[in-house]
Amino acid sequence: MNRYIRDGDNPDITEERMKATFDADRFTEFYHGGAKRLKSRREVEKYIEDHKELQDTHPTPFMSREELIDNSVRKLAGMAKYHKMIDMTNIEKTTYFLQMVHVRDSMAFSLHYLMFLPVLQSQASPEQLSEWMPKSLSGTIIGTYAQTEMGHGTNLSKLETTATYDPKSQEFVLHTPTISGAKWWPGSLGKFCNHAIIVANLWTNGKCEGPHPFFVEIRDPVTHKGLPHLKMGDIGPKLSLNEFQKYYMAKAIAFRIGGDELQNIFKKVSKQLRLGEASLLPGIHALSSGLKALVTFEVQGGIEQCRLACGGHGYSHASGIPELSAFSCGSCTYEGDNLVLLLQVAKYLMKVCAQPAEGEICGYLHKKSFATNSELSTHKTYSDHQIIQDWEHVTRRVVLQAFQKLRTESATKQKHEAWNSCSVELCKAARWHVRLYIVRILLEKISTAPEDVRPVLRALAKLYIFDLQVSKQGHFMEDRYMSPQQIDQLKSGISEALATIRPDAVSIVDGFAIHEFELKSVLGRRDGNVYPALMEWTKHSKLNQKDIPEAFEKYLAPIMKKIRAKI
Repeated sequence: MNRYIRDGDNPDITEERMKATFDADRFTEFYHGGAKRLKSRREVEKYIEDHKELQDTHPTPFMSREELIDNSVRKLAGMAKYHKMIDMTNIEKTTYFLQMVHVRDSMAFSLHYLMFLPVLQSQASPEQLSEWMPKSLSGTIIGTYAQTEMGHGTNLSKLETTATYDPKSQEFVLHTPTISGAKWWPGSLGKFCNHAIIVANLWTNGKCEGPHPFFVEIRDPVTHKGLPHLKMGDIGPKLSLNEFQKYYMAKAIAFRIGGDELQNIFKKVSKQLRLGEASLLPGIHALSSGLKALVTFEVQGGIEQCRLACGGHGYSHASGIPELSAFSCGSCTYEGDNLVLLLQVAKYLMKVCAQPAEGEICGYLHKKSFATNSELSTHKTYSDHQIIQDWEHVTRRVVLQAFQKLRTESATKQKHEAWNSCSVELCKAARWHVRLYIVRILLEKISTAPEDVRPVLRALAKLYIFDLQVSKQGHFMEDRYMSPQQIDQLKSGISEALATIRPDAVSIVDGFAIHEFELKSVLGRRDGNVYPALMEWTKHSKLNQKDIPEAFEKYLAPIMKKIRAKI
C-alpha cells in the first residue's frame, strides 16, 4: 500500500508504513489534483535529481550570506543551461521547478519568473511584448516587480513614487521625492536586475491618475553598471530569505483543497471576464484575500507546533524547521498585510449584508428559513448537510452582528471612525466567512474522492472541522444553538478521528509527496535513519574542520598560558 518502503529503512518507520489502510499513491493523486499533475511534479523532481548543478553543494545553514547568494546564482546558471523544465505556458510546472531548485534560499531572480514575466505578459501591448518578452525569456533582460516602498506596502494609493507625463517630450519622468518613497524589498532590484516594472502614481496635467506600472531600464544591459540618477543597493540581511502531527495533517488537507478550488473558480471567472461579465469578481477577491490571511497565520502556528513536537532537535537547523519558520513568517505581511486583507473581506461582506450579491459564496447571509437549533445527535450520524447548516448559522450571526454594530456606529460617527471602531468584529466576521468556505469545499471535494482513500480523508476532515467547533464552542452554544451534550459528541468525534488516523499517519505524510530536496530536513527524511544522518550533518560545520578553533588560539590560549605560569 506504500511505495516509500525500502530496504535499509529504519524499522520503526517501516512498521508505521505497513499499517496503511489506503494506497499512498492514490492519496497523492487526489491531494495534488490528479495523475497528470502528479506526473508533472515527478518529472521535475527526477530532472533535478539527475543534474547536480541544480542542487546545493552542502546544507545552506552552514553557508554565509555571500555563499548563499553565490549558491543561488550558481543554481540559476544551471537553470539557464538546463531549461527544459521552464515553460511559461505551464506556470504550475515552472513554479514547482523554481521552488524545487531554490526551495527557501534567496533565489536571485525569483520575482523575474513569478512577478515580472506574468505582469509583462498581462499588461504589455502586442508591440511591447514582441520587443521585451523574447529578451526577458532568454535572460538578456532580468527584471523584478517594484511596488513596495520603504513607507508604503499594502496602502497602494499612497505610493510616493511619481511618474509625471511631460507632453512636450512625450516622456514619463519617474521620481522618488522622499526617503520613505524609495522602492524597498523588491527581490534582486539592488544588485542583479537590469530592468524593473515600477509602480508609480501617474500625474498628468496636474492630476493624479492613480498607480500605474512602468517598464524601466535600471542598469546597462552590457556592463551591468547602474544608470545615472539611480541609487541601488542591498538592504541587508532578512529573516530567512538569505534565501507533522495529526492536526497538521488535517489542516494541510483543508487548506490545500480550499486553495485548489479557489483556482478553479478563478478560471471560470476569467472566462466570464473575457465576455464582459464581472459580477462574481468582488466575491473572489474577498475570498482570496481571506484565504491568504487565514491560512498564512495558521501555517505559522503549525510550524511552531511541529518544532515543539521535535523536542530539542526542533531548535536545530538540521530539522529544517527554523529556516521554514523564518521563511513562512514573512507571508503574514508580504503580498498584503493579513489584517488589511481581512478588512477587505469584511468590506465586501458589509456590502452583501446591505444588498444581496449573486453566487453561492455569500448566499447563506440571506437565507429566509434556517434552523434555530443544531440537528446534531451523534458525531457518527452528523451529516455534511447538518455540519454546513451549523457553520452557516454561526457565520451568519457573526457577520450580521458586525453589520449591525457598524450601522449603529455610523449613525453617530464619521465613516472611517465608525469602521475603525468595529475593526475587531469585522475581522472576526471575515475569518468565519473564510472558515465556512473551507468547511463547505472540504466536504464537497472529499465526497468525490476515490473510494479507497475517502475514509481517511473523511477522518481528517472531521478532525479539522470538529476541532474548530470545539475550540470555538462559545459561538456554537450562543443562544443555546448547541448544547453541552452536543459539544461532548464533537469531542468524542475528535477522539475517534485521531484513533482512525493514527495507523495511517506516516502514509498520509508520504501521500503529500514532499521531496527531500524541498523538505531539507534531517529529521523528516524518508528512510527514518535520523541519528546517523544528524551525525553526518555536523561534518559540514567549518568549526569541525579543525580540532582547535582559531578564536581559542587567538584569545583564550594566551590568557590560560599566563594563568598557568602563575600557578
